[in-house]
Amino acid sequence: MSLRSDLHEVFDEGVFAIVPKRDVEEEAYWLVTHIFSPHDDMSFNQTFHNRRIAMDIHGTECLFARFA
Repeated sequence: MSLRSDLHEVFDEGVFAIVPKRDVEEEAYWLVTHIFSPHDDMSFNQTFHNRRIAMDIHGTECLFARFA
């Protein structure tokens, strides 16, 4: 999965992860970012916490396989 360099850096630091989340209204699962430890820049936390990300179907299947 490709990430911007600034996001890749904080991903490697364990600040956030990409997790599956069920949307009850749409009856579907989406991949979202989840902030584990607050980043120094509070706007980063507000911008990226619980944010839905777009992935192609093959990438999604591979990521869900990690949670099985």
